[in-house]
Amino acid sequence: MKRFANIFALILSTYALPALANTHPIKELRLWAEANTLRLVFDVAAPIDHNVFVLQHPTRLVIDLKNAALEGELPELPANAYFVSELRKGSPEPQNLRIVCDLDQPVKTKDFWLKPDSDSGHPHHRLVVDIEAPEWSIPKKQYESTDNKA
Repeated sequence: MKRFANIFALILSTYALPALANTHPIKELRLWAEANTLRLVFDVAAPIDHNVFVLQHPTRLVIDLKNAALEGELPELPANAYFVSELRKGSPEPQNLRIVCDLDQPVKTKDFWLKPDSDSGHPHHRLVVDIEAPEWSIPKKQYESTDNKA
């Protein structure tokens, strides 16, 4: 039985270790929100294959990153990211990372790569994903007047 376990471990390591070695670590995921935009920035050592798309019923934005793993936990959503109700991660296939933004309304997305720029403090490649809600959906601030002398 021990011999079978050793052979199984050898076979498993033959296939699993190369896959693990090809996993690109995501050093950090940063979030920034302003008005009707949420920006996700993934810091990685080199550009990786990715796919950004929206699913309906319920509405959600999906970011699939091939052969990637997030180092650490997901950051908390900024309080002013009003159109995203939750941020979560999963793995639809081994060695792939999926980030899902549960949305409260339809959005537009744009994704692009930025090269490392050590002069400005960014030594890694960065995948940037912008999520934009319609301008009409920006919550109106309620201003209370403390000068109600009539």
